[in-house]
Amino acid sequence: MNRAKRNPQLGKGCSFPRNHSSVGLPSSFAPSGGTLHLIQQTESLRTANPPRMRIENLKKVFRTGKQELVLFENLSFQVHTGEMLAIVGESGSGKSTLLHILGALDRPSAGEVFFGETPLRTLSEEAAADFRGREIGFVWQFHYLLPEFTALENVAMPLLMRRNASPMKIALEKAAGWLKEVGLLDRADHRPVNFPAESSSESL
Repeated sequence: MNRAKRNPQLGKGCSFPRNHSSVGLPSSFAPSGGTLHLIQQTESLRTANPPRMRIENLKKVFRTGKQELVLFENLSFQVHTGEMLAIVGESGSGKSTLLHILGALDRPSAGEVFFGETPLRTLSEEAAADFRGREIGFVWQFHYLLPEFTALENVAMPLLMRRNASPMKIALEKAAGWLKEVGLLDRADHRPVNFPAESSSESL
């Protein structure tokens, strides 16, 4: 593994693959004592595409009675079209919380997430649900598939449930295309009970 240029806030001994950079938070901001790392492509790989998402001075605080836990703060970065971003950290360092905020499932205590030019904090609950249905895809640690439907029908479901829903034929055609992209078209008619329970991460 080649060492990349490290953010001075990151812990000692951290190394990242070439052509990647990192953004880190001090370990004192993580309840487990760990550090939240964002590993993404370097600027040279990102200048060709405009930012799809901008995160500015993000902060998340959990309060229980008089206790206040700052999970992260002053977190700023950009995600460009076509870019891959990995969020790495120990259990309790804020990975899932950050994903939930980026996906409009939760709101930050301060700061802003822009999707294009849309500030997600200003969205109502209804508008946030519509935004998730149109723009965000979640891959959960557990599959949450509906057992009474086939794989094809499960994949097509968001297209049928969202506002301005797609016609059934078009939704099934798109779902089949997505299954083909990930090599599962041959299981289109299988129900969840026929799929192995293999999943160990949460993605956005």
